[in-house]
Amino acid sequence: MPNRLREFRERAKLAQRGLNVKSGVAGATISAIERWDYRPSPLTQERLAKALDVTVADIWPEKTDA
Repeated sequence: MPNRLREFRERAKLAQRGLNVKSGVAGATISAIERWDYRPSPLTQERLAKALDVTVADIWPEKTDA
């Protein structure tokens, strides 16, 4: 599942730690998602997208809201 998490995090000028604090998602999890070593649950996807003020589909383009 390709993702654009790092791109949106950097665009928001956040380090992984900053995204961790804003989203409540563990830093190790964020790192693993960015390396594509971990497929996040829908809840984790929502938390990260909300913290970055984007939609889940922005980060994970193949994801639909349906």
